[in-house]
Amino acid sequence: MKKTPLIIVIGLLTAAAQPVDPDADDDPFAPQEIEQAAPDTVQSEDNGEKEDDDGGRIIGGKKAPPGSAPWQVQLFSPTIYSDAERKADAKLPRTDSRKKFLNERASYDISHRCGASYIGDGWSITAAHCVNDDAITYRRVRIGTQNVASGGKTYRIDTVVLHKGYQSQNKHDIALIHINTKNRPLPSGVEKITLQSPADPAMRNGETLRATGWGMTGAKMPGTTLRLDRSGGIQFRPPNLLRVDLAYFSPTRCQKFSQFKGKVHPTILCAGSSDGRDTCVGDSGGPLVRYQDKWVLVGIVSWGVGCGIKGLPGIYTRVSQYADWIKRAKTMPRGTHKIF
Repeated sequence: MKKTPLIIVIGLLTAAAQPVDPDADDDPFAPQEIEQAAPDTVQSEDNGEKEDDDGGRIIGGKKAPPGSAPWQVQLFSPTIYSDAERKADAKLPRTDSRKKFLNERASYDISHRCGASYIGDGWSITAAHCVNDDAITYRRVRIGTQNVASGGKTYRIDTVVLHKGYQSQNKHDIALIHINTKNRPLPSGVEKITLQSPADPAMRNGETLRATGWGMTGAKMPGTTLRLDRSGGIQFRPPNLLRVDLAYFSPTRCQKFSQFKGKVHPTILCAGSSDGRDTCVGDSGGPLVRYQDKWVLVGIVSWGVGCGIKGLPGIYTRVSQYADWIKRAKTMPRGTHKIF
């Protein structure tokens, strides 16, 4: 039986609680109407789709060199499927949205949910949509490895701090999670990522940023089945961490896409490419970084319109806008799920 953690509400709660589905694949790259973008121009895709496993994706990237993202964190589900559940899944039609392809996918693929970034003192930063449904019970942290099929250490989450203004992926998609490392130190090689400050130099339109994650790697059009790619093939997540370089889209440029009108506010940023490089389902919550003498976290993978649509950027939570919130959130007492 599910235990419901104590929830302390600080301030006004603006997002209604959603029913908990521990096995759901939260798809922040969900379908929306899309206009064809002219060649070499900015395009827009779906809304943030949520896989019920809460994630984003790397499309058109490459394997990240060992040690290149020592702050990378995985969020996964400890749920184990029974033989009966696997048999029931096998009977579902290939295009049924409920089908999880449990017999075709590896265990690490089935359990993966989201990414996150380690920021020190047991805290990691991720997307709110990755942990808004009882993460203390249904999520675990893996840290210290770039291969989620093996290595690293796993931890239970003891504290979740969710932004009180969170509204799906469209607003304040940010949360902090804490693990207790007092009696179980982090693996060697783990490093915290520096957070971008409001005082840092502004990003330039077209500037190169980098995303990393274990998300789906096949392009996905809006309105299509989550676990099938554009050609109808099963979407698999890689065991090895992937990285992809993306271009920063200025707010003015991003607002040119009809899918993003009214959604490009100061707390988000856009990044994409003209050739379909992108993040996708399973990458959500993971880092978007910028190099300025050292790697700095500028964004959190949040949502998009489809995956890998040429010219259409994805949406990321802009970290620098939350400097004060992050500082205050880290002072919250341990052991509960808080909305702050």
